[in-house]
Amino acid sequence: MMNVRKSGSKISLFFFIGVILLLVYSSTAKLEETEENLDPRRQTAIQDWVADVTHPELGHFVISEADFHRHLLRNYGVYYRSSVVTPRMLIPEIINKLPLSLLKVELDVLVNAELLRRAMRNAPVNPELTEEVDERIEDDRKRVEENYKGQFTLEEILERQDDTLESYREKLTATLWLEDIAKSQVNPRALTDFYNRYKDYYLGKQVYAAQIYIRAIDRSKFLEELRDWEKTHTMTPEQRTRWWEQRVTRAWREAQERMEKAIQDARRLDFAQAATLHSDDAATASGGGVIGYIRPKGQFDDRILLEAFNTAEGKMSNVVRTESGFHVLYIYQKYDPGVNVDFEQIAEYVRQDFKAEKQKEHLDKLRDESEIIVKIGQVTLPPGVPPE
Repeated sequence: MMNVRKSGSKISLFFFIGVILLLVYSSTAKLEETEENLDPRRQTAIQDWVADVTHPELGHFVISEADFHRHLLRNYGVYYRSSVVTPRMLIPEIINKLPLSLLKVELDVLVNAELLRRAMRNAPVNPELTEEVDERIEDDRKRVEENYKGQFTLEEILERQDDTLESYREKLTATLWLEDIAKSQVNPRALTDFYNRYKDYYLGKQVYAAQIYIRAIDRSKFLEELRDWEKTHTMTPEQRTRWWEQRVTRAWREAQERMEKAIQDARRLDFAQAATLHSDDAATASGGGVIGYIRPKGQFDDRILLEAFNTAEGKMSNVVRTESGFHVLYIYQKYDPGVNVDFEQIAEYVRQDFKAEKQKEHLDKLRDESEIIVKIGQVTLPPGVPPE
């Protein structure tokens, strides 16, 4: 009898502790699910991350916050899963920890994927592509069977990732369709031209450089100025457009004047001191503007790369204007390994790079043809202000 009482008392004690823990967990969960635990500067990010896209042939669609949250959880949830245990509670943690620039990149991924799917749906059906998709999915089934020893099916794995086999099939079909578009443009002359354009890259040539960057376009700053102006002035959308155009024109003029002063100081003092004094590149200014070794493909804007590899060692480049401002480079060293690589030896690498570029060009064309409005919390634009 005594043993029964002791056992019962233990069960009661465990039950009591369990109830307490459940109450504590419930109150914590409620706290975590509010937006109060977000960085105040980014509290609106949860609600306002949405893309509104209109293409003249592919129609209109919206990337909702739910779509975006699912995408973030699928790609980053595992990295930020600390004491937070429910998907909804993970969203503020992910949004707080990822840079806004990366969040925008992830939103662009969703926009690109939907544009691609819609373009693929409008294209003629290729029976060979359908067969290839079926083969890929069958290979995936076998891989899941081998990796998980029969414990899970492909459908179950997709469900865990908040995905379905139908959606997975469509994404795979769109990916292979885009690959086919790139393959159709592969021919000996195109590959040779591509190789010659990036020959320095394939030969391993590099330059060791520094830069002075003068920012002209600072949208966040302009929006703040506009809002301050509107505190004392009433403006129509047309007046906002005119104000914005005048502000942009003035910004480019001011940036050009700052760049001319920076170049004067670079010649009077030295480039490193001028970069520290004038450059708006926060990552390199304190180190004399040094950006390290540059390879002639993919790392920087093509206009910057062209100047970098056409400027002599120990010299300053011409000024390069990009979408956001002015750049001038100083070439400390040019590195040439002196190897002669025959095209046939690297033909497969060139072919893969060529296809990747053609895929990117096709996506860029779809985006250029679209009107894309991205609303990001604190950067919601008033009427009359052009989007990025």
